[in-house]
Amino acid sequence: MPLCNYKPFPLILSFILVTACGGGEQSSPSSSNSSSSSSSSSSSSSSSSSSSSSSSSSSSSASSSSSTSSSTSASSSSGKVEPPPYNGTVFLDPDIILATDVTSFSSLEYTGTENQSIYDGRDRKTTEQTVFTYRVVFDDQATCEVWAAPDFNNEANARTFATRAAEALGRIPRQLRQGVQVMVAFNGDGRANADLNKKRIRIYKDGTNDNLLEELLVHEAAHVSLDQEHRFNSDWLFAQSQDRTFISTYARDNYLREDIAESVLPYLAIRFHPTRISASMEQTIQSVNAHRIAFFDQIITDVYPLTDESAEIKARFTQPTIGTLAASEINFEWSIPDSATQYDLILGTRGYGSDDIRDSNRIANNNFNAFGLPDDGGSVYARLWTYTNNEWRYDDYRFPAYSINQEAAEIRSPVPGSTLATSSATFRWDWPTGASEFNLEIGTQGAGSDDIRSSQVFSDSNSLTVNNLPENEENIYVRLWTNKNGWSYNDYQYKASATRAKLLSPIPNSKLQNKNVTFSWNKPFGASSFDLLVGTNGPGSTNIRATNVIGENELTLNNVPTDGRKIYVRLWTYKKQWLYIDYVFND
Repeated sequence: MPLCNYKPFPLILSFILVTACGGGEQSSPSSSNSSSSSSSSSSSSSSSSSSSSSSSSSSSSASSSSSTSSSTSASSSSGKVEPPPYNGTVFLDPDIILATDVTSFSSLEYTGTENQSIYDGRDRKTTEQTVFTYRVVFDDQATCEVWAAPDFNNEANARTFATRAAEALGRIPRQLRQGVQVMVAFNGDGRANADLNKKRIRIYKDGTNDNLLEELLVHEAAHVSLDQEHRFNSDWLFAQSQDRTFISTYARDNYLREDIAESVLPYLAIRFHPTRISASMEQTIQSVNAHRIAFFDQIITDVYPLTDESAEIKARFTQPTIGTLAASEINFEWSIPDSATQYDLILGTRGYGSDDIRDSNRIANNNFNAFGLPDDGGSVYARLWTYTNNEWRYDDYRFPAYSINQEAAEIRSPVPGSTLATSSATFRWDWPTGASEFNLEIGTQGAGSDDIRSSQVFSDSNSLTVNNLPENEENIYVRLWTNKNGWSYNDYQYKASATRAKLLSPIPNSKLQNKNVTFSWNKPFGASSFDLLVGTNGPGSTNIRATNVIGENELTLNNVPTDGRKIYVRLWTYKKQWLYIDYVFND
């Protein structure tokens, strides 16, 4: 039986079903307490607005079910009875991926006609048909085929739609596209569907009108690329069970076979194109699908050729990196989007949006030193809000908490997880009662490595100065051993000191929209001078700004082209020697 079966249904029915759903959304952060979940009609309004502009549609199963009742199978799976906010996610907004976006499509070659057994969802039959066949090549040398059914009547008609479909497939993330071996195309109207075993997706020309082709392909490609590996994955099932509800009635009523495909497109919208949906829709998706989003963050690693527009409007953590926290005190740092004016960091241990560690408190700077983080190996949930363009937007993160060995000494300085200031650091730790000896192993090859300092026991001090630390921003691993009726240890991780400044604003590799651009960067400890080369003729070019050393870490240019050309920026830093990092904008 084919998966999915998406088909438009009448607009008046769409409006009734979508507005009946309701939906929760997160309020913007308060200056006195954390954001809370509230019932709101704004997500429904957003959905019905999108429906009006895109001839909203859903599958027959979604349209025939009540949008306010939970299916028996879904309830028994997850226990969720809260109504989903949407009917079908393909129809949330036709502009999540645009027909004008960059495509990885390279060429389409007609290879003749072939007799193939193809399934047609309109009559639910598999028949032998003579199809027009095409070989599609993408710019990464990946390939697939298009089989155009004989109802296109001639090769010219078949080629026109095959080209359109291939270009659209090239706009969706490579990780989804690479699972598709064959696109079967039909003329006329019908329900798109997928075949997991044969790695085929089937689409209908009239069902892809209203600029919905890319959104439809994301859904169907997710079936063939993700379902078999992940839909029974314990991490996915856990995420499914922990979220408030399903993102759509279609996902809820077909939770085993549709939930992943229904959840991927909203994920791509909020992670990569949040400006193409409303802030209320973005927050509704995040509040409903927080654990699913975290799951996709882990498994979706290749989204080429999507551009990350969210980096232009939402702050992203630059420290710590996603992974186990290094200590119970961590300095959180994040990027500075051009239009951002305020931030809010909420930390908790009770799930996404919880605030039992730190509640809501707006700040203007892009860092916060958090104390009292758990050391039990559990989870720390971080919600980072950004106020930009008169709207609050956020991203959720989960960090595994640090786990302390209570028998071993604990490093007090430098603050675990921090970036070291120089190539020399003095490590200090407490002296547990009964402890007689210590040992400090330091390396760059992972926990317990000792390529910087190997094993050498000492008993006369609870501090040690190390002078040969690297200055290349790599990870440094420290293992502190304690002999207290036997040897035990705690592990720590640091960042080596920075020799080169890094650009903070504009967001590296983003699109510059204005000829007046202020470039700003961090100031590594010990750095005395900087230089910024800017041009359009390749890395290191200077036709916009030639070399001119400055001592500050900010520079405004008033002559940056806005005609879409690539802008090459080389940021030089002097710290004992001149070193640089290259950036490209408008790429």
